Amino acid sequence: MGNLPPWAAGWARRHPGAAQRYGRHRPRHRAIGNAGVGSRVPPADGTDFLTVGGDLTVAAGERVAVEADGATGVARYAGNLDGTVESRAVHDPDAAAPYKGIRQDLTDASHCYAYDRGVRRAPTGTAVNNGNATVFTGDGSSPIQIFDVDADLVSASGGSSGFRLDGIPSGATVLVNLYGDARKINTYETMLPAELRDRLLWNFPDATSVELAGGTQFSGSVLVGNRSSTTTVSMSGTNGRLYTAGSLTHGSPTASGGGGEEFHAYPFVGDLPTCTSEDNQPTPTPTPTPTGVTPTPTPTPTDTPTPTPSETTPTPTPTPTPSPSDTTPAPPSGGGDNGGASGGGSTGGTGGTGGGGGHLADTGTPSLGAAVLGSIAAGLAATGAGAVFLARRRRTGARG
Repeated sequence: MGNLPPWAAGWARRHPGAAQRYGRHRPRHRAIGNAGVGSRVPPADGTDFLTVGGDLTVAAGERVAVEADGATGVARYAGNLDGTVESRAVHDPDAAAPYKGIRQDLTDASHCYAYDRGVRRAPTGTAVNNGNATVFTGDGSSPIQIFDVDADLVSASGGSSGFRLDGIPSGATVLVNLYGDARKINTYETMLPAELRDRLLWNFPDATSVELAGGTQFSGSVLVGNRSSTTTVSMSGTNGRLYTAGSLTHGSPTASGGGGEEFHAYPFVGDLPTCTSEDNQPTPTPTPTPTGVTPTPTPTPTDTPTPTPSETTPTPTPTPTPSPSDTTPAPPSGGGDNGGASGGGSTGGTGGTGGGGGHLADTGTPSLGAAVLGSIAAGLAATGAGAVFLARRRRTGARG
């Protein structure tokens, strides 16, 4: 568990921010970094307020103002610019290079929070939609309250609904995992207390389509992990970080009559499940052993003994009969052969002991918990810096 790692905390200190404001009182105006009357923590003057990894397209008749309470920022884009950007727009083919690994980090983190070794994380509470509101009831004790949702958070007719959180202990993190290919939240719920808002994460690990709609500010941070996803935000605004590994469409769904929509990048400070890189890897399938075939044993050769030669008894030499002589015979000289056999035994060497098997290197971040969200303080959308990094940025025709 944890929050911001050191490098991410440093990044956040250098790039503070509060909001991406789609001005309610300035029609057809997009302000990046203007905190208005929100938390009033503008990014530093001259820094990147907006980062686009592809084309930056501003709808006809609209403009993007890169500004914040007297500070002027930079809109940095990698592809083509089509439309009006006030202040300073900089073409940079490597605009997204600092965030190259973030998309995969977001995908891994989203999967980690929702699954444990391929199985959905066990919830600690229940989520029940009564038609008008969804009631989340925790267990009253777990430091991480986990809820499993398989449905849209809408009214019985598909319209706006509320939600309520019960049984959440003080200081606990609330993790809502919304499973499914397409999910929608349409809510009229008002702001939650800051302590709960900053520890609430809505996680969409699988969805290719996410819709966030409603007439009020939506509390909590949002994480969309599918890189092929499109998230459409048409609600009045969000009070929390919004992270997406896919694309983002921000604005009212109609060409006229839309109000102002704002991203208020309040930080996420909760603790989340931790898991290693192994938790996101598929379980290997063992290679099957063929059955029904009995191998033919290889015959072991039998050693043929070498015959031992038998001893040969020598033929005795006859002793001549001595003849009488005047001389005294010399004493006989004879020596017996003392034959010895030396047998040599060879002692076989002892084989060396095999070394212990080494552990695989740790190939991933030890924890993909809240540190991942903290480490992506730059974000892919609506960050504390006011910098927005999108794989593909699309605008809708919001009107003030």
